[in-house]
This record gives sequence, structure tokens and C-alpha cells, in this order.
Amino acid sequence: MVAALGEPVQRVGPRWIATISLANLALWMGYFGPLQVLLPEQVAQVAPGGKEAAPAWVTGLGAAVTMISNPIAGALSDRTTSRYGRRHPWTLLGAITAGAAFLFLATQHTVAGIALGWCLAQLALNAMQAALTAGVPDRVPVHQRGEVSGWVGIPQSLGIVLAVVLVTMVATTVSSGHVLIGLLIPLCALPFVLGTPDPVLTAKPARSPFWINPRRHPDFAWAWITRFLMQLGNAMATLYLLYFLTDAVGYERLFPGQQASDDQHRELGPAGARAGRGRSHRGGPGRVSGALSHLGRAGAAGGRRWSGRSSPCRDPASAGRSGRTRPRPERSVRSPPTTSLKLWSYPLATR
Repeated sequence: MVAALGEPVQRVGPRWIATISLANLALWMGYFGPLQVLLPEQVAQVAPGGKEAAPAWVTGLGAAVTMISNPIAGALSDRTTSRYGRRHPWTLLGAITAGAAFLFLATQHTVAGIALGWCLAQLALNAMQAALTAGVPDRVPVHQRGEVSGWVGIPQSLGIVLAVVLVTMVATTVSSGHVLIGLLIPLCALPFVLGTPDPVLTAKPARSPFWINPRRHPDFAWAWITRFLMQLGNAMATLYLLYFLTDAVGYERLFPGQQASDDQHRELGPAGARAGRGRSHRGGPGRVSGALSHLGRAGAAGGRRWSGRSSPCRDPASAGRSGRTRPRPERSVRSPPTTSLKLWSYPLATR
């Protein structure tokens, strides 16, 4: 009981940090791979006439499941007395169930089936997230939490870009994209579950209320509000990005032979970089998080140039007449190229 509920004093090692970061990477790939590409494309295939409204219903139901499942799963893991620990069973159960949910999504051809599969995925991913999030205060001493939180924050930025790259450049269909994400989630979670200890809780603690008074705990209230606003802005910018590129911008008309979904990872680079900076701490790993976010952006853009699929700057008017590309005008002030890593703005040394 003391080992499970006591304040941690021993520093965690690189393997613990690496494996929990890998599990978090799988978590964020599971969230954003479907949201960015797979769900919009799948809904457009099964209900082309209602592709704007259907994703709202699907993701809205998933959000409702999230609001209920995350705090309940966290509370249940707090009181789990399994001989395998109180967090690892929920991480493993959530990862396996999420994988099964994505395999189920790969076979669906109706909006109702897609909504059911996404709700199951949200239920499983939130159980997994509740357990992973509690791992830092459970195992990491106070003086190391800023450093570890910086490393654990990197997958949130990297997972967005990596998930889009995987489901657009590796997977060839919506179904194969779901299967790929469904297989990666448990595979990435297993090293943390099997390779790190999880103290056993020998007796259930007293129940704690779900409500936290914001006046008595203003720091928690401000942290909750800012995180909510960040996630709200992220969701608003990403959910309909695919439809915006195809319908409003006319991406595939402007760039024949290319698909809007293939170029989404380039649009997500700046958002990932901002997320990395937002989660930065005073210590070095937080700064590294921002640097690696730009690294992911550069790698995604560079990958398209390497594969010969870069997007030229095309003038819509001249493209309609001759199909020729128009070079970019020279700027009076030279700025770094899109693929620059911008590492000079992120001090890597720990202070």
C-alpha cells in the first residue's frame, strides 16, 4: 500500500521514459489518424450527400463517451488491486480494445456502424489515457516531473503528423489505415506494460469526489481551462481540414494527380510545433519537444520532395488556361525555407 500510494522519491530511468512515451505515441496516433483522414474519407464514401453533418454526429457521440469514460476509468484504476498493478491492466486493456475497435471500423459501411466503432475506440483510448496520465505522478518524483512531462509531451505533437503520414502514404485504403492503426496501438503499449514495474495496491483507498472546487484549487482550474481551450482549437482546426482542402480550396483540381489527404501532414506541421511549445517546461526536454515538432514537419515536407510529390505553387487562373505552374515571386525579406528545422530557436541545453 505504501509503495503504491506513497510519494515517489527514486528517479525513473531512460527506459521507463522511452516506453511510456512510445505508449503515448500510440495513443495520439489512435486519436488523430482517424479524425484527420480515415473518418472523413470513410463517411464521404458511405454517405456522400451528408458528409458534412455525419462526421459531426460521429465525433459528437465519441466526445460524449469521452466525457464519461475518462474520469470513470481513472477512478477505477485508482482503486484497482490487481496483482499486476493498478495502471498497467487498464493500459493493456485499453490498447487491446482500441485495436479491436479499429479492426471493427475497417469493416463498416454505414454511418451508424462508424459511429459505434468510433465510440468503442474512444472508450478504450480514454481508459488507456487515464492510466498513462496517472503514471507520471505515480512513479516520477516531483523534481523530475518537468523533465519527464517534456518527453511525454513530444508524442502528442509527433503522433498527429506520424498518424497522417501512415494512413496516407503507407496504408492505401481507409480499411487498411484502420487496420494499421489498430495493430500499432497494442504493439506500442506492450513495451511499457511488460517492461516496467507497476506497484500493487493491497487495499482500496477511500473514495474521492469527482468534483474539484476551482476556487479552492485555482491552479488546477487554470490548467484545466487552458488545456480545454487548446484541445478545442485543435479539434476545430483538424476535423474538417480534409473537406476544406478538397471542397473549398479545390486541392485536387489545382494539383492534378495529387490527393488532399496526402498533403495534410504538411498543413499539420505548424500546429504540431505550436503544441510542442505549449507543453514546454523550463528544462531542456520541453525545448526539445518544440524542436522535434519542427523536425517532424521538416521530415514530412522533405519526404514529399524526396518522393517527387511536392506541391508546386500554382496560379489558379493560369492553371485553368494552360496547366502550367507559376513560380513564386521573390520576397524582399528572405525567410527560412519550410523544411528548416529552426533548431536555433530551441536551446537544447538543460538549465
